[in-house]
Amino acid sequence: NEFYVSSQSGLPIMRSMFVNYPKDENCYYNAAQLQYMIGENLLVAPVLLSTDRFKKFYLPEGKWYDWNGNKIVVGGQWSVIEVPLNKIPLYIKEGGMIPMQEVQNFIGEKKIEQLELVIFPSGRSEYILYEDDGQSYNYETGKYSLTKFSLDKDSNIIKLNVAKLKADFKNDRKKYLFTLLDTKLPKKIFLNDKELQNAAVSFDKEKNILHITVNDTDNFNIRLEY
Repeated sequence: NEFYVSSQSGLPIMRSMFVNYPKDENCYYNAAQLQYMIGENLLVAPVLLSTDRFKKFYLPEGKWYDWNGNKIVVGGQWSVIEVPLNKIPLYIKEGGMIPMQEVQNFIGEKKIEQLELVIFPSGRSEYILYEDDGQSYNYETGKYSLTKFSLDKDSNIIKLNVAKLKADFKNDRKKYLFTLLDTKLPKKIFLNDKELQNAAVSFDKEKNILHITVNDTDNFNIRLEY
């Protein structure tokens, strides 16, 4: 998906911090060049030396979700954390949406029947997902799909709208798994104004993570009432 965005915008997939935050002087410091953004939503702060036990990095203004620590970190400041070699510090920008799927060793190894969208809800955000067969050049003749995810959040309601902007590529997907970070258990959840059954919803009260599983249809909306 980020390759598609890059082809349309000309922006690199791996971006120096000042590309996304040109007005933040901290993003121009040498230490900030040892981290980067993948697209708009994911910050990566890799450990570069095997002898390093700690990592110094910078989070720009706003809230960030610590992927490994499952906690919220306030940006606009430098941080130093202890880092084991088997984990890469990852931070999701508030409002960010990260598409994920089952691991496969090569394109077409297995049918991918579920897409997980990890969401760090903010006031208003959106994400456009690009998909093609991953193998041929059919995308050059328009054989690809675009799906738009739009989220609006206030104190009592979260609304998530899913719309197919272009559907000239047919995938094997049957379900969506929406993973909402840093949230509470809603009082009610509606799919196209019909209340969802408990079997489609699970909540991790220790991490404050909500999982919602729904069938893939052309256009639908989910409403969470708190």
